[in-house]
Amino acid sequence: MKAPQITRSNARSAGRWALATLLLAAFGYVGGVGMTSLFPTTVETKFYSADVRMGLVPDSTVRLPTLLGDVSVGFDGPLPAPGIIVDAQLRKDVTEAFAGRTPTPAQFQPSPAELDTAARAGLTGVAWRFVLGLALTAGALLVARRAWRNPRASLVTAAGALALSLVAPALAGYVTYHERHIGEVRTTSLLSMARNDLSILTDLEKRTSESSRYITSVLALSSALQTKYAPRSTAAPTALRVMFVSDIHGTNQYALMRDIIRSERVDVVVDAGDLINFGSVREAEAAGIFRSIERLGVPYLFVRGNHDATSATDTALLDRMSKVPNVVTLQPNSRLYTKVTMAGVTFGGFNDRRFYGDGDPKDKSIHSGARKHFLSTWKDNEVPAPDVVVSHEPGAVEDGFEDDQLLISGHTHTPHRDGNWMTVGTFTGGGLFGARLAQGAEKGTEVQTQAYSFDIAEFDTGCSLTTMRRYTFTGILQGRPELQSTNVLSGRQFVPEAADDRQCAGPVEPVTVPVRGE
Repeated sequence: MKAPQITRSNARSAGRWALATLLLAAFGYVGGVGMTSLFPTTVETKFYSADVRMGLVPDSTVRLPTLLGDVSVGFDGPLPAPGIIVDAQLRKDVTEAFAGRTPTPAQFQPSPAELDTAARAGLTGVAWRFVLGLALTAGALLVARRAWRNPRASLVTAAGALALSLVAPALAGYVTYHERHIGEVRTTSLLSMARNDLSILTDLEKRTSESSRYITSVLALSSALQTKYAPRSTAAPTALRVMFVSDIHGTNQYALMRDIIRSERVDVVVDAGDLINFGSVREAEAAGIFRSIERLGVPYLFVRGNHDATSATDTALLDRMSKVPNVVTLQPNSRLYTKVTMAGVTFGGFNDRRFYGDGDPKDKSIHSGARKHFLSTWKDNEVPAPDVVVSHEPGAVEDGFEDDQLLISGHTHTPHRDGNWMTVGTFTGGGLFGARLAQGAEKGTEVQTQAYSFDIAEFDTGCSLTTMRRYTFTGILQGRPELQSTNVLSGRQFVPEAADDRQCAGPVEPVTVPVRGE
């Protein structure tokens, strides 16, 4: 019996069928999304009502937009899932019940159980509406094209299109929208403050206007969402909180840093360099930086940046920093490194070989010698590679390290992340090196600064990096720092979870071990 041959006519027919199926699936998907927007799913908690709908772009993100900023929860599941948009507001009966009275944030916050119930109801309702919209759109298109002249082909086309446009998003949503896949929680504007400091609502509680009631309720909802859905790799308790800063550039904002350390319960500060501007210790002395670092009340790990020396052999700043009681220099001199262990988490790092006035060479190979010396010294001394490696310039930590090491750099004044490498933004807006006039501004007008930021990492008792929280500010030079946004990233987006046999706990006081090289 001869095998059936694929003729040119059959091939064209199959191509037309495939194209028709894809087009029908695309229109059906748009129709399904449109149905969820025309007839959104309404869910309720004790105080809130929300309309839930699908977004057109499959970005695996749940967004809650408000007038005070947005809350978005990003998922890093194996498949890109349709986005979900939640338009939340106070229930009308709640608004009327609070008429003439001043509500408090605690009254407004939904419980985790309420959020779970609302999430399940919202996803279920959206799914049914999507299926209905998809089916109606596909049927209407088939009828419009008079496809029923060939019922068999039409049914096959419709079935293929429905399967493609229904199964793909349904499967993506099912495997992606789980709490274990939460990769990032981002808040913007005023909502960024609600997670860590609900005391900002004190004045709002004293007002009885509708606007203050709205503001109070939105901030309370934001705080509850951030608390509930903050991404964590494991459920183990936190063993160590690390604050990463960089590029102070002679600006003494350590009073602000001290407040952050206290409010965030930070155990150690890691500074990726450029403490000063022109390589002179007198800059830091005049600004009172050494005294302010000592007053932070926590250990301060430091590597030298390209603005922290006047020559390749200048160690004046490192020598002065070593005299500050709570400071540990991760590379005290060209032949000595320091391994620091805190609650079981290990740190190491190496200095920038560049210096102020070196002509600013752009060649990344300038860092290869310092990197190779660091790696070989630890290996020759049979010292296990540190969990966290710090060096000032991004080019210094680009290669040669393991995937399970967190690599930290500064220098660019712009926060950035690529796998297990993270560049820390400038904590002070870059000081003299970040101030500039607004474009087109005349002399005497107020200067602008770069956005400034810092990061707080949490390690659990299994030594895994659980979360990395990034805070971004503006306006420090004008004396009016304003929080722009907060990003909370899952630690697994940086490094894999630590081995099961590791334990990190106990005292957080630094234990230092010298690692000597040739």
